[in-house]
Amino acid sequence: MPMLKRSIFLSLAAVLAFSLVACDSGNSLRGSTEVELDLRVSNLSADAADFSPAFDPDQTGLYTFEVTNDVESVVFTVGAPLDDNAEILAFRQSTASDQNRLVITQEQNVTSGTPVTFTLDVGDNLFVFRSHNGDQTQLLEYKVVVHRLSSEARILSVAIDDFTPQDDGQLILTFDDPENFDPDITTYQITAPFSLCTVGIQPGISTDASLMINGNAAVTDDFTYIDLVEGLNVIEALVVSEDESESRLYTFNITRSPPTDSEMDSVNSLAALSLDSGRLASGNVDGFRCLIASYTARVNSSAANVELSAIPVIAGRTVRVGNIVENEEDTTLSLENLVDVPAGGSANLAVETGSDNIFGISLNETDDGTPIIHYTIAITRSETEWIEVETGAELQAALQNAQPNQEIVLLSDNYSAEASLAASGKEGVHFYTNASGTAETPIILRSAGAVSVLEGSALDQNTVLELEGSHWDISRLELSNAAKGLVLNSADNNVINTLIITDVGQRGFELINGSDNNNFARVFVLDIGSEAGAGEDLGEAMVIGSDDEQWIGAPTPGPYEASNSDNIFSNLILGPNVQGELIDVKEGSERNIVQYSTLDSRDISEAAELDSAVVIKGNDTQFSYNTLIHSGDAVLNAAISVVDGRAAWNTQEWAQGTLIFDNIFDFDGAGIDLVSASAEVGAVQVDDNVRDDGGAESFVGGAIDQSYVSPLYQIQLASDASKCLQIENVDFLEVTIDSEGNIVVADDPALLRTSELVLAVDCANVTSQHWDIINDRGATTLLRSAANIEDKIAPQDGGNFTSSQGTGLVVPFEDLGSGLDESFFLRWTINGYSERQVYFLNRFNPSWAMTMDNLGVSADTESDAAFVRINALAEEQRFRLVPVE
Repeated sequence: MPMLKRSIFLSLAAVLAFSLVACDSGNSLRGSTEVELDLRVSNLSADAADFSPAFDPDQTGLYTFEVTNDVESVVFTVGAPLDDNAEILAFRQSTASDQNRLVITQEQNVTSGTPVTFTLDVGDNLFVFRSHNGDQTQLLEYKVVVHRLSSEARILSVAIDDFTPQDDGQLILTFDDPENFDPDITTYQITAPFSLCTVGIQPGISTDASLMINGNAAVTDDFTYIDLVEGLNVIEALVVSEDESESRLYTFNITRSPPTDSEMDSVNSLAALSLDSGRLASGNVDGFRCLIASYTARVNSSAANVELSAIPVIAGRTVRVGNIVENEEDTTLSLENLVDVPAGGSANLAVETGSDNIFGISLNETDDGTPIIHYTIAITRSETEWIEVETGAELQAALQNAQPNQEIVLLSDNYSAEASLAASGKEGVHFYTNASGTAETPIILRSAGAVSVLEGSALDQNTVLELEGSHWDISRLELSNAAKGLVLNSADNNVINTLIITDVGQRGFELINGSDNNNFARVFVLDIGSEAGAGEDLGEAMVIGSDDEQWIGAPTPGPYEASNSDNIFSNLILGPNVQGELIDVKEGSERNIVQYSTLDSRDISEAAELDSAVVIKGNDTQFSYNTLIHSGDAVLNAAISVVDGRAAWNTQEWAQGTLIFDNIFDFDGAGIDLVSASAEVGAVQVDDNVRDDGGAESFVGGAIDQSYVSPLYQIQLASDASKCLQIENVDFLEVTIDSEGNIVVADDPALLRTSELVLAVDCANVTSQHWDIINDRGATTLLRSAANIEDKIAPQDGGNFTSSQGTGLVVPFEDLGSGLDESFFLRWTINGYSERQVYFLNRFNPSWAMTMDNLGVSADTESDAAFVRINALAEEQRFRLVPVE
């Protein structure tokens, strides 16, 4: 019996989220709070299958495996705790039906080496093995999910959407009563009136079964819509069990009645509606449905005109289309620029760039001859030219033929293709381009969904994606299963945003051959270097530049330019399971910045150069506001090694001007140096680098300069470089937000009050415009005023986010005690954006961003004020951090 590939855990999301909060154990034991007992267990196994991943005493899980339907129980064996005084409690955990509390069942004490048996339900089963000190004041939990395949294939319930209000007491379909469905009856006869030309069907099926409706895969928690013709319409729903051992076909025969004479006169419906470009949609329903009256469509930037075709249900009806306009006096809608849609033909519509192209379709008119709007279409003409791709070959072609202002949209979940000159355009690369956009019209490459996966074919060969062009904006991709994930080769001014690189054999991503001025934000790199051995200079998560023997100017000329400079890397998550260095900045590189990132070097191996997590050989490298985590027993000489990259022929000094400040280190208490720098590299300036694991903060080398002071910043508006944030005492009027989310400003002078606000004023080198960024674990920060160190920016409402439009003003927050300093609403995540801009998300609710807007609240200034609003990456939410000279 075949075993299906599937993603488990979805049904346990609520359980896992709750347990992480309750136990606060995370996914690893390293770096956790110290305990008196070593609560790890030596081993944990099951009789039914091997764990995935393999059990590691230092990892709490999740561990998973899958069993067939005939396996009704599982036997676990727990190894001895590493501390003889520890005890083991095992139980099954699930959520109650209200999803608000945890339920513990099958609870039993466990003796190490003695098998313990649990029964299994169909689907996901979560088991917890709690190692504790007896009274459970100290505990550690290992979690295992066992998925038992289902062998049932049945429709358990059916909902049919006939577009009829549910409270009018009328049943259009005889099937509307749920009691008319029986899971054991597979054929149904249903009568529909002529007025019903579309139905939606939503079967509820057996656990983890699959569903096809009329031969197409269907989403079980959504309606599948089907147009009805006059007469018999057959809807076939095929259910296949999860283990593929059983299938069952249900048939719904819907007979649509012919029209009556009165219907012939009164039906004002279309049988078909289409555009020659773009795609009609209504909510989550794609395409035209005769009973849906309102649609949206997006057309490409080249579509100055579109052809609209419309066929009425009743032949002979006159179909007219025009622009919808609103009467300002009584807010009624009417049509202008009316044109007829000829039978069998189309009407030509002019479309302006933007979203204000709203058209109405009329099939009838009032007694005075005014057209009645029966359907509406809002057409957005994109500023870019969309190229939609669904296969690996289509993606290869789109990349090779890309032009400025194109937006390559990936419609599928997975893409694989041959790595060859003939297929991709470059030997050894699966997906390649040397096309370039411009600063005004970049080329966009993105997934249409949450993420699209680009795959190689083997961990020891080829590159998944290589970019030799400039001015690209790449987002929402995952790269995997090749020797290298991403290569930027002589690629400038590109934005890489929200990228996952995983399961790559030799190197996560690299910038080579003069790749300058690129911006990386929210890049996740893990499981790197399985094909890297000791001394091979491989296995790194990210590499900037190339070794000098590969330079064009080397004695034996290589293929690459030396410099790879002025790149910014923000909000990276590097690790776990990276075998080499997490970051390698090669000689020749200059002015590169790594900031607001989390580095996990707990899996570093002998492949790492100098036994270091970060190796810096380039000039003027800045490493700031990062968190680096490491375990005490893994190989690490120094967290950061700064070394001169000169060779016998290359006499220029390298590793000069290094800045390392405001970073947090956690070595699990091990004696590891924060920074090691030899004298020949010049001054390595360090400040405010701290350990939060209780270990000593040590620096090695005569080049270390601890007299450096971390910079203060001006926070400049990205939309207006002349404006900076400043603390200011102002009088302002009370502001409220009404039930519709509109900002209401009181006009009564008696309501004036004075407060210390954050305003956008003309930039000047004054203390009230200087801000100190205080790093916190997890790359969050406090924004502290240099004028008064007790003042920190926080939402006025103390993190009480209540409005979809925005909360109150952002105001400096006086520190009233160390406990209050731990509050989430005082913390901000600084996210990198293109063109060296950032935006601030509030840690209390990361959906909210700091925003500038002139609310008219100030009585003595016209300056913009800061407040928080739902994050939309809008221009008024973007800022620049400018170091104070």
